[in-house]
Amino acid sequence: MGFAMTSLDWVVCLVALCGSVFIGLRLAVRSHASESSAGFFLAGRRLTWPVVGASLFATNIGAEHLVGLSGDAYRYGLCAGTVELTTVICLGIAAAVLFPYYIENRVFTIPEFLEMRYNRLARVFFSGLMLVICIMTKMAFHLYAGALVLNGLLGWNVMFVVVVVGIVIAAITIIGGFTAVAYTDSIQTGIMIVGCG
Repeated sequence: MGFAMTSLDWVVCLVALCGSVFIGLRLAVRSHASESSAGFFLAGRRLTWPVVGASLFATNIGAEHLVGLSGDAYRYGLCAGTVELTTVICLGIAAAVLFPYYIENRVFTIPEFLEMRYNRLARVFFSGLMLVICIMTKMAFHLYAGALVLNGLLGWNVMFVVVVVGIVIAAITIIGGFTAVAYTDSIQTGIMIVGCG
């Protein structure tokens, strides 16, 4: 039992999706982002702060927030948002204490910092742990919540959507690196803000 989308709905969705992916990959190819590890993982250190900020926003705010957290807020009230509000404390400490140290020592990742502070084993262990946690929690929630929306709107099978979207996102990331991710995230941030308004 799906929601009947009009031709205009399909055109808008496809233009937004294909346009953001095309622009992200085009900018990644033009900047030769995948030619080195710094280019692939750090976008050649050439991104401006608005693009980085929009990418951070889109990485943090996803389907689990727009679907799950808004549902919890409807059921339980503002207390559902306290988890998000308390991150101000963590980010404040990080901005005041950790980030200046990272910038001064040209450290770009937490695992890199752990290797500098302790040893390579700490870096590898933390990287593996974060990879498992990210896949089992954040990515799983994002994919599942997005698939639930498409299931509710169009009646598409949830697991099929999860697999297809996962493969498409992996392909875009592998081809374009962080440059493609950052620019597509920036476009999606605009869409989320306008759509939630």
